[in-house]
Amino acid sequence: YLCKDEEGQVKVHTSNGDVFIGDAVLVTVPLGCLKADSIEFVPTLPDWKTASIQRLGFGVLNKVIMEFPVAFWDENVDFFGATAENAEMRGRCFMFWNLKRTVGAPVLSALVVGKAAIEEELKDDAESVEHALTVLKKIFGEETVPQPTAFAVTKWGSDPFSRGAYSFVAVGASGEDYDIIGRSVENCVFFAGEATCKEHPDTVGGAIMSGLREAVRI
Repeated sequence: YLCKDEEGQVKVHTSNGDVFIGDAVLVTVPLGCLKADSIEFVPTLPDWKTASIQRLGFGVLNKVIMEFPVAFWDENVDFFGATAENAEMRGRCFMFWNLKRTVGAPVLSALVVGKAAIEEELKDDAESVEHALTVLKKIFGEETVPQPTAFAVTKWGSDPFSRGAYSFVAVGASGEDYDIIGRSVENCVFFAGEATCKEHPDTVGGAIMSGLREAVRI
């Protein structure tokens, strides 16, 4: 938990018993953790802050990342898509990012979004990979798509250190909530992260820029 003592210093107490003391603290945990009250603030955060934390949405987007022995797709494209055959399959591996030029290896990253992203977290990683391969085989042909040599499957929604993947303006929220979440409390507890950057939310850029912004404030 995080508290402020009588001398105005901020103390951070971790779950393993460590204590960190400073004149200020910068909170950069994902919005999902703030929504879930993963950190106990003493005194509690003001209502104007918690109201925006609860109003702003935090969605789930997962990826099925696969490395193949060879690139069987067009290496010149950044991404390609696949339309689901029925409504129940919507959001499941509907887009594949070509990472060959980025990582220097034949790697595809399949996106899983919306309701499908939440449901996918209940499946085994191997099952998620198998579905991604099924989609690829329908695009390129059974004989063209080899088994991946390595894979990784994200499960951001159930990860206790994220509890989701990206912020969004939910029904009842507004862009102003990004600014409110980014405001400091008692000039000693500061906030950064993509959910505090109205200009570039959902992005690594927003996370970096908000960190620089708060470093200047502190």
